[in-house]
Amino acid sequence: MTRREKILSLVVVVLSVLLVWFGTTIVRLENYHYAVEVGMCGLETGSLDEAVERQECLNTTETRTSPFWHIWYALAN
Repeated sequence: MTRREKILSLVVVVLSVLLVWFGTTIVRLENYHYAVEVGMCGLETGSLDEAVERQECLNTTETRTSPFWHIWYALAN
């Protein structure tokens, strides 16, 4: 391999890693957004204990059947 091909390969690998990283972030944020939108974990009340419980609920709730649907809705809307 020439030096140029090595650099190009490295760029492709780095961009692929970034794409996967950003994709997982989009899935996580869209899941959180949709759970809040449909009210799956209740409303904010102001109590610290309830806020922690709500945050845990939002972080663990699965709102759609596949991560690809999260990406689709995040990018389409």
